[in-house]
Formats: sequence, structure tokens, C-alpha cells
Amino acid sequence: MLFLFSSILLGAVINAYVFSGDYGSMDETLKFIDGFHNPSKLFMLCNLASMLAVLAAVTLFIKFRQTKLLANIFMITAAVFVLISVINTSKITKSYNEFQK
Repeated sequence: MLFLFSSILLGAVINAYVFSGDYGSMDETLKFIDGFHNPSKLFMLCNLASMLAVLAAVTLFIKFRQTKLLANIFMITAAVFVLISVINTSKITKSYNEFQK
């Protein structure tokens, strides 16, 4: 059960940060100006393939008892995603402050 939830969490984080997508511009009420842009089929296929690859990699690490290496990879990945979050939050704050002027 822990493996299942860990895999789902890792897949969700990768989906959110790596395949964030471009959904168009928003106005001050956080509505899409140009409508919602749907991602291409190739983009969605790459997203699905990467999620399956991560699941397979995690399964192989556990099967060959490389859990220490897996834990280190998770920590490095988490640190990178935190850094990306801080950078994106800074960009959003800067853009919003420029929009208010």
C-alpha cells in the first residue's frame, strides 16, 4: 500500500512540475482570457509515458533492494521541486505586482 501511494504521489508531483502546460493568459479575476488551451496528443502521450517510466523505475529499485538510492533520488527530486516552486512563486508575484501598477 505504501508503494502504491508513494508512486501516485511521485507521479502527481512530476505531472504538476514537469508537464505544467501552457493554458493561456489570465485576467485579474483568474479567468482564462483566450479560453482554455488543450494540450496536444503528443504532449499527453509523453506525460503518460514518463509516468509509466517512473513507476517502472521505482518498481525496479524496490525489486533489486536499492531503497537507499531510491530515498536519495526522492530527496534530490523534492529539493529540486521546492526550488522550482520558489522560482515560480517569485515570477508570479513579480508579474502580479507589475500588473497592479
